[in-house]
Amino acid sequence: MGKIYTVREACDILQMDATTLRRWDREG
Repeated sequence: MGKIYTVREACDILQMDATTLRRWDREG
């Protein structure tokens, strides 16, 4: 990982990923 994220950035990214994954999971 070439970039160091702030805690806030990491939380935003993780939440975004979690939401995307959940959507993909629902859509199959």
